[in-house]
Amino acid sequence: MDTVIKIEIEDIIARTKDIGNVNFCLFQDKIIILDIDRMLLPAVNSRGVIHYPLIKINFFCLIMVERGEGIINIDYRPFRVAKNMVVVLSYRHIIHFVPTSDNFRCHNLLFPTDLLRDMFKETQVPIPDTPAFSFFHSPVIQLEQEEFIILLDNMERLRHNIHRNDHAFCQKLVLNEMENLFFELGNILLLKISSKSPQKKHARRELIIASFFKLLLDYSRTEREVAFYAEKLCVTPVYLLRAVKCTIGKPAIKLIHELAISDAMYLLRKPDMTIQNAADIMNFPDDKTFSKFFKKVSGVSPGEYRKKVRTEN
Repeated sequence: MDTVIKIEIEDIIARTKDIGNVNFCLFQDKIIILDIDRMLLPAVNSRGVIHYPLIKINFFCLIMVERGEGIINIDYRPFRVAKNMVVVLSYRHIIHFVPTSDNFRCHNLLFPTDLLRDMFKETQVPIPDTPAFSFFHSPVIQLEQEEFIILLDNMERLRHNIHRNDHAFCQKLVLNEMENLFFELGNILLLKISSKSPQKKHARRELIIASFFKLLLDYSRTEREVAFYAEKLCVTPVYLLRAVKCTIGKPAIKLIHELAISDAMYLLRKPDMTIQNAADIMNFPDDKTFSKFFKKVSGVSPGEYRKKVRTEN
């Protein structure tokens, strides 16, 4: 089973020292800028072979590709990334990085999702007549060279102000540059959407799959039946099963169980979390039912998993 690993922004901070060829910039344990030459998220097995895990992040991530190329799987769909491309990721996405070209270089901006919400809560954004689905469906955007340079300049100014710790208004400067960067990005995206005429219509099945992933990430802790998601999507369970299998190549129930186990493992890694508490949070009737499900899907019991985690730490 391909376990989906939950990654928090604190994990990125803690693990940065283990990532090779990284330029790391941190502001108040909230805003991170990572410049990576050849994206290698480290997870090396006992034979020394690099493994690229499926991850689910709990923060916002903007990736700017300066050179080289590679593949990023987002919600089990492969996207080619190359020079002057931008990748916009949030907590709604399941991500899988695979090896890149040797000359790959990208700039990554990571921060909590609520920070973006706070920055723009009073901002009136002109919304074009286009499905909101498009941003979720197409998280990889090709920019013109001039557009990419604009964003890169914003990123450099943000980095510069993060390092100005002695400035009396350092925090204000940093937040202003964050706003400027996303105002520029928003303007570029709005122009690109508005220029598409006539508007491309996405297939119904693709819309259903995108909506399924949104629901799955919202309800993965509490709902584990295909029928629940089918009802929410106003389709039959048979239709959803066929659509997911045809589009993703995996059974819908397997995706549901993978995300549920990801949440359960995340809970069990907490030092003060008991198996009973985890079962309650995951909406199981009792710890025995939870343990049975956990072992069936992951291959180990919750107790064995917790012991393994503590040994590794």
